[in-house]
Amino acid sequence: MVTLSDIRDAYEKAVRGHESSSDYINFAINEEYNLMKLLNDITTRTFTPHSYAFIKKTPRPREVFGCFEADRIVHYLIDKDLRPLVESRLTNCTYNNRIGYGTINAVLKVVELTKEVSDNFTKDAYYIKLDYSGFFPNANMNIVHSKLVKLIDESYKGDDIDQLKYLLRTCLLTNPTKNCEIRFDENEYKLIEPYKSIFTKPDGIGAAIGYLINQLAMNYYVNDIDVFLVNKGVLFVRFVDDLLIVTTNKSNILNLIPTIRSMSSQIGCELSKKKFYCQHISKGVEFLGYHIKLNRIHLNNRIYARWIHKLEGYNRKPELRKVFKFQATMNSYLGMTKITNDDNKVNQIITKVNSEWYQWINFNSKRRCFQLKPEYNISSILDYLYHYKLA
Repeated sequence: MVTLSDIRDAYEKAVRGHESSSDYINFAINEEYNLMKLLNDITTRTFTPHSYAFIKKTPRPREVFGCFEADRIVHYLIDKDLRPLVESRLTNCTYNNRIGYGTINAVLKVVELTKEVSDNFTKDAYYIKLDYSGFFPNANMNIVHSKLVKLIDESYKGDDIDQLKYLLRTCLLTNPTKNCEIRFDENEYKLIEPYKSIFTKPDGIGAAIGYLINQLAMNYYVNDIDVFLVNKGVLFVRFVDDLLIVTTNKSNILNLIPTIRSMSSQIGCELSKKKFYCQHISKGVEFLGYHIKLNRIHLNNRIYARWIHKLEGYNRKPELRKVFKFQATMNSYLGMTKITNDDNKVNQIITKVNSEWYQWINFNSKRRCFQLKPEYNISSILDYLYHYKLA
């Protein structure tokens, strides 16, 4: 059974990256009471999920759901027990929401497969890219839930299996639009295509983007298709709803697509007809914000444009109080470029940095990142801004 110690452990994980959010602060004000209440809600099976929804406008408008602190804690409780089971069934071709995988490793794997399949670019090979249309908002949550319950029944050895299944059922099958705080206006909502909004769906349809538990669950949702492709000897990388195949025999892959389409429809998924791509490797391919062409990798121009736009905003008024956000933003974009052949573009952006920022930071060209000067560590900045000294 879930104990207060379990909840505290999950709480520590759930707050990482959310320490400055109003939700965390409100929860922490009455931390002991809220943790005990959550334990009671779980024990008495009266836990009710709550969410908030907002519109993320880049790289393209999409509807995102977030959950409050208690819900995040529950997601981490489920994740602790469920993730090892899911990981044991996933193929090595699935790269999202997994430790040791991620976006950059997915892109590097595509380059590796390209070299392997084409015998180091000496043989004809092809990229075939498939996309699951409206993957999250159109997911059949009853099927998602039943797949995971079957996995738990087959593999979970804990004596709290009933409680785990209760929490999973509650989090997956509760419509996220219920008990939901709306954080967008009517004009923002108009940016979302109706078929991509969970607010237009009946109960049981639609997985909330932004929920930790849904990231894990949706990975397993299409795992049977991944396993089918692996068993057919197909070399591919899947990241959420994007599936990129590298092959020398495109006709063989094209012949498999009706089967993939059929398997997808059986679980409520649909392959996008608009986003199908099949080209010789010499033409390159767009994947996860990168353009891969033979053994060269370039970051998408739209990402560079967003980076420059953010830098222009920071450059208007450099301030010590903003230095952490400036550093985090710049290093986030710089991290994406470390696998690219875009040194000239990166250097051009670095020259655009307002010289006033260099009062507090330095640019490490070898590591390609911004670092705080030793005299401006977090302790000294807190002391300078708020006259607060860390113990």
